[in-house]
Amino acid sequence: MQTTTDNANQETNGNKEPWLAASFSLLVPGAGQWYCGSWRTGMTLILLWVLLSVGLVASLVMAQVPTVAFVAVLLGYVTLWIGAIVAAFRVAKRGNTADFESARTQGKNPWRAVFYTLVVPGVGHLYLGRWFIGGVVVTLAGALAGHQGSYSGIALLALRAVAGFHAYFATGDDRPSLRPALIALAAVAIGIPAMNHALVWLAVRPYVCEVYRMGGNSMAPTIRNGTRVVSNKLIYQGQGPAAGDIVILTPPDHPLVSDRTVVCHRIAATGGQTVQVREGLVWIDGECREPRGTPHRSLSSKVISKYSAPYSAYGVTEPYRIPEGCYFVLGDNRINGLDSRCYGAIPGEAIVGKVVRVLWPLNTPPLYGHKGP
Repeated sequence: MQTTTDNANQETNGNKEPWLAASFSLLVPGAGQWYCGSWRTGMTLILLWVLLSVGLVASLVMAQVPTVAFVAVLLGYVTLWIGAIVAAFRVAKRGNTADFESARTQGKNPWRAVFYTLVVPGVGHLYLGRWFIGGVVVTLAGALAGHQGSYSGIALLALRAVAGFHAYFATGDDRPSLRPALIALAAVAIGIPAMNHALVWLAVRPYVCEVYRMGGNSMAPTIRNGTRVVSNKLIYQGQGPAAGDIVILTPPDHPLVSDRTVVCHRIAATGGQTVQVREGLVWIDGECREPRGTPHRSLSSKVISKYSAPYSAYGVTEPYRIPEGCYFVLGDNRINGLDSRCYGAIPGEAIVGKVVRVLWPLNTPPLYGHKGP
């Protein structure tokens, strides 16, 4: 244990653990530089990180921002993040004495195990040769990451914190002089993700934007089963939905609706207009007028839908006047869709937000035609 004692003595002489610096910057770009004493660089990186985070969300929800610009902001964000980690490691290493560097590289480095654990829980244990527990933690982390929900995110956060502590002490290196750093890192590792998690679930998802994984093919070929879309929930604060908008909505309580999970449809007509669906085509106020952006493929079939009973009740075969404040929505896949042809116009309160972007797959057709939203 002489090496541990030597390290403990040398840490009071300005030496810094490079993997600890990298871990801080992994959690908050610039925090590792702050730990190394580079206050100005650390603060600059933190401000850039905040600005890029805001820009990333803004470019994600603004339909006017092209996908190329969004990808550019995303690449800038990732580059800043990785660059801050690498720079923090190098700054810490450059300021250390040769004896300290030689001592810390002997055997398994506990801070390296912690860094790996923060990236993927369980990998730090694999680095230490703890194959069984590492495999169990990696599997559990993968299961939590693949499960959508607030509780799974909290559980993943707790798993990462516990695994990080265990990975550190599994090396048998318990230097008293580094306990404050371990506590500080644990506070950042728990506090920052917890704040982000709370911000997303309490503010961003309910009021700003949300990513949905759509089920079914009622909007094919525009949006197919499994497509991940971004819904802007702020866009209708100043103005109401318009014909052609693809919206996320909660289906009404209707005998034909067995699942009231949110769906997406295209608005065909708005309150006060008269709508009729004839031979697969939409007629608005007596004129054949398809919603903006409707793909031509969905207009080729003369079959309206497999649901036939409610047609007369909602004026599909006869002109149907939409109540004020309501919207008539249709799926782009006219031959296989449960929409306003079956349950009538929906109230504005049922609309959750407007679909502004497709995250996956990348080869999805334009949502609103080539002219954009």
